[in-house]
Amino acid sequence: GATSTYKDDKSLSMDDNLRLHELQAMDDLQKLAQQYERLLFSTGGALNLKKCHWALISWVWSNGTPTLANILQAPGDLLLTDGTSPTLNAIPRLEPTDSYRTLGAHINGSGMMTKALQLSRSHSEKFAANLRNSSLLAAAAHMAFNMYLIPKISYALPVSTFTEKECTFIQAPAMSTVLPKMKLNRNTARSIVHGPANYGGLMLRNVYCEQGLGQLKLFLGHIRNRDKVGDTIIVAMSTLQLRIGSTVPFFDLPYTRYAKWEVKTWLGSLWQFIHTLGWSLEVRRHWTPKRQRV
Repeated sequence: GATSTYKDDKSLSMDDNLRLHELQAMDDLQKLAQQYERLLFSTGGALNLKKCHWALISWVWSNGTPTLANILQAPGDLLLTDGTSPTLNAIPRLEPTDSYRTLGAHINGSGMMTKALQLSRSHSEKFAANLRNSSLLAAAAHMAFNMYLIPKISYALPVSTFTEKECTFIQAPAMSTVLPKMKLNRNTARSIVHGPANYGGLMLRNVYCEQGLGQLKLFLGHIRNRDKVGDTIIVAMSTLQLRIGSTVPFFDLPYTRYAKWEVKTWLGSLWQFIHTLGWSLEVRRHWTPKRQRV
């Protein structure tokens, strides 16, 4: 990806400066994309331009409120040559809200998880339909839920931002089918259904817990490795800390009190999960603002 390096011109309006930012970002992206195409071609490979796509994240301001700009509001093209041909090919452009598949995860520029939610729900519905028509016994139904459905859904959960309500929506069809297969009432207390065997629980895995624990492992792994992703997480933490305006690390704050200032982000989703469990995280590199006046 590429970001704008343009410096605002004080003699121009905000809209004019914003447009110059967009043009700068698109110019840098074109240079970067063409360089990678050339490198791949020079080493014997080829880039299938028809399978490539790009999106521009820009903003339209109205009464102090920003919204993501669509293609009509922020026009632009990305043109690349292919191999030895001098012909410029237009790379398909996606709207910021158009979801696309990466390695198992469906994401988009807006950060919304609508497409991923629909697909995960469809997996649960298909599993429920197959299980309902099967002759599996209780133990086999239990194993099918934990060992087949949950891994299928949870593969992309560490990078997802589903709420607890959305996770319940995802697993609802499967739960309403697997419990009767196990000779249980569909309305059995979820503390029993998902609880550990030590306390008499059935140990059916919970989608929201799978997502939260996956996020936590991803977070701790990159922070401890101090790799590029870990550094990006630290930057995102600083941004979130500045946005909520507190001198106390946000992981030590109640999420529900600050949720109205927090947009739907991956860090915010992790923070909400941590708060739900009553946990806290301490990161030595976590920046907090100093109090300006006493």
